Amino acid sequence: MTKRTCLTLLLFTLITLLVANKYLYLTKYHIPFFSVSNNKVRVDIENKSEKNIEQIKFSPQNITVKNIEKGKRKTVTFKHKGEGSYQLVVKFEAERDSLITTKYIESGYFITETILNNTIHSTAGF
Repeated sequence: MTKRTCLTLLLFTLITLLVANKYLYLTKYHIPFFSVSNNKVRVDIENKSEKNIEQIKFSPQNITVKNIEKGKRKTVTFKHKGEGSYQLVVKFEAERDSLITTKYIESGYFITETILNNTIHSTAGF
């Protein structure tokens, strides 16, 4: 390959990555393609239990997610600067007891909370 072809290919690749980064930031997740923190955390909630979830509360973010049917999932994105944590309280339909977990987070994290019958399994990435 010639120098000009290599430079053109490199420039095209960089522009494509920048466009992809802008497009992904404009989606509902508001998380950039690159690992640059933008003061947001995304939490995917999967209901793999045998029951419907009436509501899930995030503290101290003051977020409530309602009505997640068994086998379904919902996504929550919230602003968060630096390091911290959140507490997740899961209330199933027609149940008195709740499942509770506390999770360490940092800006830019992607977390999957898998709700099972008696426990919550967390997977974090960034």
